[in-house]
Amino acid sequence: MAHPLFPVCVEWPAIVAGRDVADRWGITPAETRRSVHATHDLHVHRLVRPGDRLATSLTCTGVQRRRPGAYSTTRLDTVDADG
Repeated sequence: MAHPLFPVCVEWPAIVAGRDVADRWGITPAETRRSVHATHDLHVHRLVRPGDRLATSLTCTGVQRRRPGAYSTTRLDTVDADG
């Protein structure tokens, strides 16, 4: 079984791909490059096991103007082959 924080490894490709489409949410490429990870709320429903086939999707849930730039929130959902 994987460490409970291992899902961050599975989420990373979706996060990187989200940077490529952030302009859809009103976030400029420059803002994306300067982004800072502020919080992470992780809900683990079961541990990752060897052989699991996982897929992660990213949804932008909000963008707010804040000093010094934008505050974006995203939701990442990772499911196994059974959904």
